[in-house]
Amino acid sequence: MKSYIGATLNDSMTEAQEMWVDVIVSVVTQKKFNIEIGNMDYVLGNMVAKFVSSSKYYKITEQALDYIHGIGINSKEPLHIKKHIYGKEKNTILEHIIPASVIKKAIVQHRSDSEEIKRILRNSGFVIIATRAEDGMLKNAKLASKMPENWTGFGDKPEKRYEAVGIQISTTLIEHMGPICR
Repeated sequence: MKSYIGATLNDSMTEAQEMWVDVIVSVVTQKKFNIEIGNMDYVLGNMVAKFVSSSKYYKITEQALDYIHGIGINSKEPLHIKKHIYGKEKNTILEHIIPASVIKKAIVQHRSDSEEIKRILRNSGFVIIATRAEDGMLKNAKLASKMPENWTGFGDKPEKRYEAVGIQISTTLIEHMGPICR
């Protein structure tokens, strides 16, 4: 297990995450790369989201953990996210602990430095399972797509956005199974 600031996750990235790092670096470091052309802003955002979502484990808030236990889900067994907790009719959402827009902006800012892009991606956090009410708290605090002012960048505690609004993150890791949901 590799210890991240505020989290304990797998020591190594999944094969899919390693592939996404290579793809993102290859695309962004191209001389012709331009975020303004051909919907590239959207494409890069999706690649970043797929990278983060390809993790083997997701974190979960205390409130979302109580919710999934209440509907009979065992958090100690692999969870088919799409089947059980993902969708408009569900009380839970999947979110990147560091918004994909923040990650994307940093990648574009460092587009000529492949090692820095890799560092950003490796420190871009993880997916968190939260309740819709908690998502509303982030929106009300204007932290839906940005980090709080006291966040110092990649390598700093990725949970700061949640801490800023008082959301408790469980130490439980949820093993993700099934297709990547976005």
